[in-house]
Amino acid sequence: MARAPLRVLARGEHVELVGLEFESGYYKVRTARGEEGWAWARNLNLATGGTAGVGKTLKLLSSTNLRSSPSTQEAPVRLVQASEPLKLLEPAPQGGYYHVQTANGQQGWIWARSAVLVGPSTATAAPVAPVPAAPVLAAPAPVAPAPAAPAPAAQVAAAAPASEPPPAPRAPEPPKPAPPTARPAPPTAAPTAPVAAEPIEPAPAAAPAAAPAVATATAQPAPATPTTEPEVSAPAPVAPAAAPRARSGASGGLQVGDVLDKSSADLAKGMLPEELLRHYEQGEYVNRIVSYPLGGQIWEQSFVDATKHNAQTLTVNDRGTIVDRTTGQQPAYIYGIPFPDIDPKDPQAGVKIVWNQFLAVWYGGSAHTNTKLIMFNRKGVERELGAEGWFKFYDGEPTKYRTDNPQDLQSQTLALALSPSDLQGTAALGWRYRDPNKRDSQWAFIPALRRGRAVSPANRSDGYLGSDISADDGYFFDGKPEDFEWRVVEQREGLRIVDPDSAAHQVKPRQVASGGWEVLTNRQGYYGYQTDGWQGLPWAPTEAGLARRPIWIIEGKPRDKYYLYGRVVLWIDAETWDGSYHQKFAWSGEHVLTYHVIARINQATGPRPDDETVPASTQAWALAENFKMHRATLAGAKLTPKSPFDRRVPVDTALFDAGQLTRMGK
Repeated sequence: MARAPLRVLARGEHVELVGLEFESGYYKVRTARGEEGWAWARNLNLATGGTAGVGKTLKLLSSTNLRSSPSTQEAPVRLVQASEPLKLLEPAPQGGYYHVQTANGQQGWIWARSAVLVGPSTATAAPVAPVPAAPVLAAPAPVAPAPAAPAPAAQVAAAAPASEPPPAPRAPEPPKPAPPTARPAPPTAAPTAPVAAEPIEPAPAAAPAAAPAVATATAQPAPATPTTEPEVSAPAPVAPAAAPRARSGASGGLQVGDVLDKSSADLAKGMLPEELLRHYEQGEYVNRIVSYPLGGQIWEQSFVDATKHNAQTLTVNDRGTIVDRTTGQQPAYIYGIPFPDIDPKDPQAGVKIVWNQFLAVWYGGSAHTNTKLIMFNRKGVERELGAEGWFKFYDGEPTKYRTDNPQDLQSQTLALALSPSDLQGTAALGWRYRDPNKRDSQWAFIPALRRGRAVSPANRSDGYLGSDISADDGYFFDGKPEDFEWRVVEQREGLRIVDPDSAAHQVKPRQVASGGWEVLTNRQGYYGYQTDGWQGLPWAPTEAGLARRPIWIIEGKPRDKYYLYGRVVLWIDAETWDGSYHQKFAWSGEHVLTYHVIARINQATGPRPDDETVPASTQAWALAENFKMHRATLAGAKLTPKSPFDRRVPVDTALFDAGQLTRMGK
């Protein structure tokens, strides 16, 4: 366990780097008062004046992008590996980027917080403005370093990378102390440092560098950078318990920057569903391990406050419905994570985790999308459909987006087939009620029949238009929680699919003229069948990454014996409550299908504390793989580059009128 912090360093406070000692992500520093301690390296900037550090070596903490300019406006030139030495060409970062030269003479720009200065230097440092009470000046945990191997004096230990900023047309204000309205961490979350979160427990490191020089200090405030200021970003509501560590032998050498493929698949045992691990063992999937550290999710202040309130006031009844602890009645509106503190011994823990997942999804708001539905066999694409979808949520949204709910609904959905011609006009409409005893209402319109008809809610488990994705998949799992009996299987560390740009908070949501935010960029070429030379499965997420995350695994059994599956198993992030893997088993117990989705990571829409945050990404990947039929269905990619993929949009409730379904389907 880490020691308590000695005190908080103020912004602009002068510190000396004592011999450039670097251990477990910390520099040894000396303050103007003569205090000696350790400061998280990524909260320190080189001084902006003079030539300190020019010509010295930069050590990458992990692989990072080399860019042609100090911004994310252009695509990266290439990926620089953590082992490559870099020479610093200019003394101070521009826009958060260092100007560097590689060993082969190539010049470019790297994100400053992905590297540290090594070797003797007169460089000075200035801490970034800390979150109040954040442990910025702290002694490192008493972890014995690894035995020193013969190495140059400049060698330092690797650490988790900091995120590059999201592309933005304008730079934010220079860093200022967090105002009272800044998004604070909820009391159950571990405090995070600005810009780059310190580790909960520093991992054992290689022997620290031995460099006798002491840096002289003329510290200056950190320059403004085009990044969403972490000091106004609230960490995700989490349980007070520490996140689970990997089980013995599970993590092995899988660190940020490594590649999971057939040669390293044994290191991921227990961290993925077995059927997906086999894809890596057989060379059918290959993905790089990327950084998505704890505290990387950001929520609006109102959401954090609501989560704190919910922890004291909400519970579930015997049926699994969210109710007020005092009255036993459903709240008029539910907002925030309802159950941030999960006790695995609680017999209702399973359904509470499911509800947390729903409220995390609904936070993103109502949606309108035009997307592709691509059906594959193991050799390639069999069929491609175009579909338009509307999703209206009546719980979980911020105040400004809430609407009247006279029918006591929880959600409404409408899916309309746009192509090919033989399916065009086919429509599916769904209503979900807040009343736990009222089953979902479902209608379908088939153009050949020229009429809409009601269908059984048990049909929600059937595939949509011949695909393997069902209505009960939705954003991850969209079955009615009360229609299942839930139990906790275990909590463990797992690997999940993420968009590296989203995990690095490099995605800038675009405001939609009619209201809401465009949350998916129009970039293409993210899947195996689109990748030149790819020999794996055609639906593989070739441009995605894998991130290590704390995971709850829960099991649900449907109360309806006509439901298609006899058991489902859900893997849900224990910090962000974002689902990753949804396994489905036949009533006989045989595994049939796994639905897995890319992480939804909130991105700030602007630099101010009261700016909205919404889940946004450069790529969509929601895949249902049928292991019995050796096929898969991929959903989420934009139908065309200009197609809508919007959240928090105003949705006309007249769209969900069952009497108008025939008109909509024509």
